[in-house]
Amino acid sequence: MTDHAPTPHDPEALRRLLKLAGQWRKTRTWKADRPRLRLAGKGAQKRLERHLAEQWPGGWKRLSGDLWIYLPAPADARVVNLLMGGFAVEPSVGLAVRPGAVVIDIGANIGEWALQAARLAGPEGSVLAVEPNPVLVEALHKTAALQPHLGISVRGSAVGDAEGDCLLQVDAGDSALSHLLAGDDPAAAPGGATRVPLTRLDTLAESCPSRPVAVVKIDVEGHELAVLRGATRLLREDRPVLILETGHEDQTTRRDIARLLSAAGYALMGLILDDAVVEADWSIFESGAPPLAFGKVGNLLIRPR
Repeated sequence: MTDHAPTPHDPEALRRLLKLAGQWRKTRTWKADRPRLRLAGKGAQKRLERHLAEQWPGGWKRLSGDLWIYLPAPADARVVNLLMGGFAVEPSVGLAVRPGAVVIDIGANIGEWALQAARLAGPEGSVLAVEPNPVLVEALHKTAALQPHLGISVRGSAVGDAEGDCLLQVDAGDSALSHLLAGDDPAAAPGGATRVPLTRLDTLAESCPSRPVAVVKIDVEGHELAVLRGATRLLREDRPVLILETGHEDQTTRRDIARLLSAAGYALMGLILDDAVVEADWSIFESGAPPLAFGKVGNLLIRPR
């Protein structure tokens, strides 16, 4: 493969690039055990990623089986990763979602988790995908529109412990790194910020087509405590299973999360890995002891007692 970039939005060139990405995926496993081949392949991989970012016009890509996901242009790091075949089955979906489940995905991003949850929930279930980034909200709507049978609805909003609006710092290079800001001055944020709606999880639950809500996934880049504080009625009445991202909070925030959920009658089961759940409890979570070290990002499985 040369450094000459294809003409942007040329369908034939794009088809060739996606075919190359598929071939690269097939060789990735056997190269992993061969350091010299692995190093030699990095340059080709970077060129392929760059050309995909330049060529991708926006559109749907097969995620897994019969699931399709809309990937917007311009392609950021997350979109390029998916174009390169970076999709992975989310073990947390299978642990929590059952047929007929009503699911809320807070911080849905581009929708990989929501799509897998919708497939497991089936025609009797539903998924509400909630995301504040306007570009990703549009992408989620397009994903849902292509597959109306999956029962995915989309809400463009941040989620916290109040109703109103807030500022979102959008990371143009990687949408997964976008986050809410504490201040109220868009100009004060590096690169500026976008004002987005803000709502509570209790309010979102009221909009679900049926109850109880069975599963809530929360991935909001360090604002998980505010989301939980806005969900007191849902936690008390519906008792959903929680999939909660950890790794961005300090010790004080961990203590507050542990106390809130413990008082609400929730038990921490452990840290979700690809093929295991490593046992942990609230005391381990608060202390930052292994496997829940501070700064180590992962998903927690939390169930009502």
